[in-house]
Amino acid sequence: MKVKAIKHEIKVGYYSPITADGTILVNNIVASVYARINNHYVAHFSNAPMRWYYRIMKYFEVDEPFQTNANGQKHWTHSLLIQLGKTFTPQLFI
Repeated sequence: MKVKAIKHEIKVGYYSPITADGTILVNNIVASVYARINNHYVAHFSNAPMRWYYRIMKYFEVDEPFQTNANGQKHWTHSLLIQLGKTFTPQLFI
């Protein structure tokens, strides 16, 4: 997909872009967008419900299905997936 727009923002904290295939290309280097887990394929598989949710909401023309809270916290679905992963497969987390 081609870049449609670029804007400069300064925010406090860390941010991880979520993409359809779980990777990002920067300066001809491909990198995983998953920062908290040390296996890209497991992370991508576990995030499948989030990708499905996003596609369904976009089908119903919801502009921002994963809008962050006012305090900048991650979406509840992401927090739930991280907690489930840490509970059932703690060895995968950095």
